[in-house]
Amino acid sequence: MSEQSELNLSDLSVEQLQADLNVGGHALIGLREAKEITAEADRKAYAAYKEANKDVIEAASKAKASLETAETRQRALMLELYRRTGDTKHLKAYEIRLTPTAQYEPSDIVTWMLRAPMLMALRFLTVNAKAFDEWLLGAKKSGGAIPVIPFCDPLPALVIDKPAAAILSAGLKDLPSTMKEPDAVIHVATVEEVREAIAVTVVDLDALPAPEPVTTQMEPDAIPF
Repeated sequence: MSEQSELNLSDLSVEQLQADLNVGGHALIGLREAKEITAEADRKAYAAYKEANKDVIEAASKAKASLETAETRQRALMLELYRRTGDTKHLKAYEIRLTPTAQYEPSDIVTWMLRAPMLMALRFLTVNAKAFDEWLLGAKKSGGAIPVIPFCDPLPALVIDKPAAAILSAGLKDLPSTMKEPDAVIHVATVEEVREAIAVTVVDLDALPAPEPVTTQMEPDAIPF
């Protein structure tokens, strides 16, 4: 029931109704101005709050983005595990939830209903997806087969179980700790500088024996004078 219908104004005369409309109209002007003023003050206050707390707001935004990225990766990991092994659970922290989903091409359903591709019908007829899904999934839910109308061709539609990975917060803390050090961590061992040992013997040049004189015997024809 609306607010207007809840007010009982039947005891007011026409003159009173008109007078109240006039008085109330002027009051509306003031109330609307007050609303605009307070709304502007609220916007300024929020702007001042964001400016004063921009570091906190930025940190919260980054934390939210990091969490979303991490959760997306964990769900993808669980989906990949399900595709490879068929496991629908990993300990108590992750599970695969299967949702029955109708899979079909609307144009194929229109053709199936009409039994023949009719150009005009395909241009203007559409499938009420919600109603068709309810009909199709209803048979699946009740344990029956996909409905097939005898006089029609096989229904060009499937009901598949679409998997979606869920993260169970309560089970995260029970996950075993299998953390290993990232590959990027490099342990630098202490390297001692190795210098080649060279033994140097000091030689007393004065103690060395004098070299023997060298004599050269020349042939007579070799003398230049």
